Amino acid sequence: MGNLDWNLALELAEEHSVLGVVAARLKEKGYGGIPADAWEKLQSSMRTQHLFSLSMTAELFRILDAFGQASIETLLVKGPIASFLAYGDPAVRSYVDLDLLVRDAAILPACRILTALGFEADVPESAILAGKIPGEYLFKRAGAQQLVELHTEKTFRYYPRSMRIEDLYARKRHTPLEGRGVPALSLEDELVLNCIHGAKHFWERLMWPADIAAIVARHPEIAWERVRQAGGTWARSGCCTWACC
Repeated sequence: MGNLDWNLALELAEEHSVLGVVAARLKEKGYGGIPADAWEKLQSSMRTQHLFSLSMTAELFRILDAFGQASIETLLVKGPIASFLAYGDPAVRSYVDLDLLVRDAAILPACRILTALGFEADVPESAILAGKIPGEYLFKRAGAQQLVELHTEKTFRYYPRSMRIEDLYARKRHTPLEGRGVPALSLEDELVLNCIHGAKHFWERLMWPADIAAIVARHPEIAWERVRQAGGTWARSGCCTWACC
């Protein structure tokens, strides 16, 4: 690795959201061959990523508690879930928002709860009351880099087939994040979702194929017949309305 341009390598790793994967692999090798300045840059970036992940996990727990008190059933998808499944650590894979799946019938109270928690809604309540359905319901916290997106079965309107959300809820499971079980898709449904999301973006970032490869490698228990069946639950096309995360 003597001729490696480390600054460029780390820049590309960050651009493709695989910096955490690179850091984990270098740690396994004892950081052999990496120059001191590159090592410092890598460590600084990973500290920032871990702190962000912790802050988002804390926010997730706050949202889940508030939704639970209102009897709003939700599922966490992608982001920290994909990181945990792929790498055994919710902070290895970088992400910029929390993606939560709720039933369309619960979208109005869910949006009101997020607003009460201090988030600013990108979609006004008047639009929801008017029956307008965006690609996702985006929420931002003013002065912080915290984004939350709510998705429902109706935000998948560009699919050739309607999403059978009750099937996803029926197969849900709880995935451990920072010592707490978080409601999430089944392993097979999460795998399919990540494949659809990567295909939507033509696999242009290394993060997406890396996630799929890691999930498959770490989980030999994947039921491939269920994966095939789960594909019909989402759609039989690469079209997807999920925002990049």
